[in-house]
Parts: sequence; C-alpha cells; structure tokens
Amino acid sequence: MTVSASWRVEYSGRKNPPPPHGGVVSSFSFTDREIVGISPITESGMIINTAILTSEPVSLPVIVLAVGHDGKVSDITTAVKCQSSNDDIVKVSSDCSTLFVDGSESGVGSTCVGVEFLLGTLSGSLCLSVWAPVVPLRVSLSDNELSAIEGWNHYTENGCSPVYQRSTVQVLAQFSAQGGQGQLTYLLGSSDWFVDATEMVRNWLRVENPRVAVLDKQSNLIGLHPGKTSVHVISNQWDGVLGSCDVIVTSEHVTPGDLSVQVVGGLGMSINASPAHPAVVTATVTAYNILYQRGQEASISVWLQFSDDSATLLSTFSRGTFALRLSSLAETVVAVMPGPSPRVVAQGEGGGPLLKAELLVTTCKPMTNSVDGDLANSKEGSGTKRLAKGSGWIRVNLDSDLRPMGSEEADFELLDISDMLVESSDRDVKYSNFLDNDILIGNVTTVKGDDYYDKAGDGMIARNDLERAVLTPNHEESAVFFSPGLEREREEKPEGTELGVGVGAVLSLLCLSVLLFLVKCLPCALRVRRMRRKDMNMEGVEGVVKEEGEEGKEEEAEDVAEKIDKITSYPRVISLHETIPEEKEGQSDQSIDH
Repeated sequence: MTVSASWRVEYSGRKNPPPPHGGVVSSFSFTDREIVGISPITESGMIINTAILTSEPVSLPVIVLAVGHDGKVSDITTAVKCQSSNDDIVKVSSDCSTLFVDGSESGVGSTCVGVEFLLGTLSGSLCLSVWAPVVPLRVSLSDNELSAIEGWNHYTENGCSPVYQRSTVQVLAQFSAQGGQGQLTYLLGSSDWFVDATEMVRNWLRVENPRVAVLDKQSNLIGLHPGKTSVHVISNQWDGVLGSCDVIVTSEHVTPGDLSVQVVGGLGMSINASPAHPAVVTATVTAYNILYQRGQEASISVWLQFSDDSATLLSTFSRGTFALRLSSLAETVVAVMPGPSPRVVAQGEGGGPLLKAELLVTTCKPMTNSVDGDLANSKEGSGTKRLAKGSGWIRVNLDSDLRPMGSEEADFELLDISDMLVESSDRDVKYSNFLDNDILIGNVTTVKGDDYYDKAGDGMIARNDLERAVLTPNHEESAVFFSPGLEREREEKPEGTELGVGVGAVLSLLCLSVLLFLVKCLPCALRVRRMRRKDMNMEGVEGVVKEEGEEGKEEEAEDVAEKIDKITSYPRVISLHETIPEEKEGQSDQSIDH
C-alpha cells in the first residue's frame, strides 16, 4: 500500500508564512514483504484499432505483477498507478487493468507507444504496437455501372419499372503504424496487402442519393433509377467519410445470359501458413458435387450471367418479381426437394448435367406471395415468360465406400445428353399458365426470389460439347437420364409419337432402297465379270487357231513342192495350168509306170 503525505518545516517562535509552492509531497509504501520490482504483462504486444471503423472499443487486458525479495510473485494491478504516453494512440483504464482504443484516436498508429505503471518508487512499462487503418479506405463494386435488364420489368405503385442489375460492395483496408523515425510500417509487411473489412463496416455503408440506388440487408447495391451516386463509409467517431466509390445507374439495357447452377454436396478446406509472413494464413475451400449415400442432400446456388461479362446471385433479387423452377432430368438419380432453399437428394447412381433451372418472370403484372399457387394458377394473359435457363452438374456414386473429398473416380462412361437440354432459341416465348407451358421435366420445384429484381439471358442453354453425362458401367443399359416425367410428357404428346413413327418409316424406306440397289447392282457386276472372262478366252483361242493355220499352210506348201519335183522327173510334160485331181493321182502314177 502507498500513502502520499504533504509536509513542511515550521520554526517555533517565529512567524512561518506558508511556502509559495505549498508543502512537500512524499509517498510512503507499506507492504508485508520486500518488493524488488514490478512488471506489467499483456496477452499480446499489439492492438489493431478497428474501433475507428466499427465504433466498437478494442481492449487488451493488463496484469501487473510484483516480484518479492524471496522470489514470490503477486498480482498488484489494483495498487499501481498508470498512464499512457500518448492518449491519441492508446488509452489506459482508471484501474490500470485494461488498455483500449475507442475510435476517438487521431488515426495514427505507433510501433512502440509507452504505457507506464508505478508502485511507489518502483515502475514498469509496456511498449505496445498500435495499428490504425489507413484512410481513405478502398471501396470497390463488382459492377460500377448498373444497367436495366432487357426483358425484365416489375410492377410498382408508379406503374411498370425495369429491373436493374445488382452489385456487391467490398471494402478493403490497410493498417499501418509509425516508427521511431517517422517511417510508415504496414501490418502485413507490404503496402500490397489489404484486409477485407466489409463485414466490419457493413452498418456504416450509406448511399448518397437513395433515389438512384439503395443497399439491401446483405449490402448489395440495387439500381432504382438512372443517375449517378456514391457509396460512402462513414464513421460515428469522425465527422467525415472514411471511403467512397461512385456508381452509375443507366437505362441502357443489358442482355441476360444463361443460369449457372452450382451444386454443393460437401466442402473441404486446407490451411497453409505463408512462408514469407507468419501472420498470413491461406485457407482454401473446395466445393464438391459428388454424393456418396442414398438420401444425401446437396445445396444449390444459382447465378445469372449477363452480356457485360458480369454475374449476380439470383437470391439477391426481390421476391415477387421472378420464379425459379428447378427440375431433375433423371429422377432415378437425383430428386429436387421443394422449399425456400431447394435441395437435391441422391436417389441412385449416375451423373451429369441432370439439374435444369428456369428463370420465369412476369410481363409487368402484380404477383402474389404464394410459393406454389401464384405462378401455377396465374390468370390467362398474365404475361409470364421464361427469361433464362441453365443446368447444373451432379454425380452420385453409391458403389464405392465413403472416401475423402477430391479422390478421382475412374471407369466412367461419357454419354452425350446435350440434346435433352437444347430447346428453341426464341427468348420471347410467353406463357399464360405455368402448368401448360411444357417446360417442366421430371421432379420440379418452384422458388421465389428475394428483395429486389434481376435479369437473365436468352433463357436457353447453348449446346456445349462439355455437357456430357457420366454413367457407371453397371447402369449402361438403364435409361437413367430419361425420367418418368419426361416419358409421361412424351406419351401425352401425339405429335411427338407421330414424328417418331414418320422418322422410322423414312429410315426404313431408305434402308430398303439401299438393299434393292445392291440387289440390282450385284447381277450386273457378275454379268460384266463373266463377259470380261469370255473375251479373254476368245482372244486366247484366236491366237492358237492363227498359229495352227500358219503351220498348216507351210505343210501344204511343202507337199505341193514335193509333188512338183516328182512330176518334173518324168518325160511327160504336164501343163502347170492343168489340175490333177487327188483321186487320180494314184492312176497317173500307175500309167507312168507302165
């Protein structure tokens, strides 16, 4: 215990006027043991001053320990006095148990701000690092220009109004401190590193002109009317703006694209420390669309793409302006469970782009709030149409045991089912009744949107070579991708049946024509082949006959020559013009002999 006393010296018999500066103040410490020193201790050697951003104090507990001559340690926090060397950087509570910042500081940090603790003649101090946010903050938007969505309007009190794009707000901050020489040091070691402070300042985001754009509860910026405005981050402690960003809302239309359906059946996360900075940790989260057990559920998120290369989560659009229809192209593989948050449930093995999503909007007519009844029972001429369409990939593998996420699956056959997803490219097709528009396939669920409005694209799925289904070998012969709903739909359409019969008849006639052509051509080919062989044989025979004729002529000439020799050997002269018959040749010979 320490007691302060004020005293002065007075001399007896003399007049002792009071000293001009008062008496002398002395402190007297009383303790049951001899203390040789005190030491303040904290859990951390730094404070990050986020109070400037959130207006919520940030504190750091302090304990002051006394070390006795005998080596014993005791807590003397309540007995000491304390003070900060700079209250504009860090403050200390009256009972010396807490160091804190409340947002009223100057906004300048320090790498070593001193806090001193006193106990009589003994003292102890802390050197604390205080990091303050660098102002202005960096405020950014996912899309700085919000355009009207082509083909999407909503009904308001003032009539028909277009639906504008949405934009997400992100606030990045840097924390710095000044060193002893006045140099600026950053918390993460470099000016290239930023901290995502969006959640911290969510309650302090303001739109300068609420007629042009507003912020919803999730801090999504929603365009309302054409114009230009700014998004500000304000401070309750400071009379000013911590950061701002401009946004333009234009009446120029942007074309909706396809729906992107993301199926999440499981999550995996890996955490790695940065080798360059011990305070930086990288966490990587991976989403999987593989289900391993029957009845296992997966969540769905749907994004709407636009012609300006931007995309917006469909749930950021207001309820009552659209309806989302999800259906399964293979009910034997997966089923869609209806509800405000649609889910996918595994039914059997298979995989591929089995989830079909359709964005249905009204043509500027009021819509009620019922989930199932309103859109399905809309009156004739309500002007409902499909604005966008998309598909989602999912795979169900029930044969293998539950394995770690990310393991590779082998022995899967790819079957092209993109024809099932290709429909007419007419994006202005309108429907007067959602139950009669033939857009439902298999198991269907309808989900309404949430607080404002959105836009989408042609409402079609462009045929893509990457849209191929994955089917396990043991299900090769089973038509898992043709759901009962699709079969019933085909049975209910006689035009489709007649078309199939006609195509089959045409193919049959074509095959028959080919067969008849082959039957007619075969004899002709054989006949030509025979004629060629006959010609070749005739040529050979003529050659042989010609050779034999020449040999016969030579032999006959030799015989004639011999006969002439015989005749010329006798006295009788025979005219060369006289013909001697062969029959009388022998008689002539006999007469000559006589």
